[in-house]
Amino acid sequence: MTVIIVSSSVSSRTDKNKLSTDEWNEDINTILEEISNVHVNPYHTTSKADFEKYADELKINLFSLSDNEVIARIAEMVAMIGDGHTVLDISGFHNNNLNTSVFNFHAFPLQTYIFDKGVYVIYADKKNKELEGKKLVKINNTDIEIVLNKMKAIVPGDNEYNKKFSLP
Repeated sequence: MTVIIVSSSVSSRTDKNKLSTDEWNEDINTILEEISNVHVNPYHTTSKADFEKYADELKINLFSLSDNEVIARIAEMVAMIGDGHTVLDISGFHNNNLNTSVFNFHAFPLQTYIFDKGVYVIYADKKNKELEGKKLVKINNTDIEIVLNKMKAIVPGDNEYNKKFSLP
């Protein structure tokens, strides 16, 4: 069996942030103000008080977080809504073709799926076709199961099947 180990480098240095604490505060406040306007029942899974508490704690900690960490925490906050249609569209997966972000997110040119026996590559671009059918076992020397468990908090979904589809 061939396995795949993916490695990436993520900076946690806040001095290189593209957005200031004030800009991040504005974004978080916009989510708090607008969530009830764009969602029929945003607090069906997480109470409004818990949602606002999470946002307040995030705002308190902004000064010590990198942009990547803030984005992950905002994604987690949005996922607290508890449905598969309310997402922070980091990768453009939900057809946001505007690409007006100041961030240039990298997507690996492959698609994975969680099977009973592990995470496997089910699609790869032309340059990486040899990866199709291979098992993904680690990312940055961290076992894939640990990575998946960490990622569950930021992946939106109505149920476990929906999360299983979106997680990879």
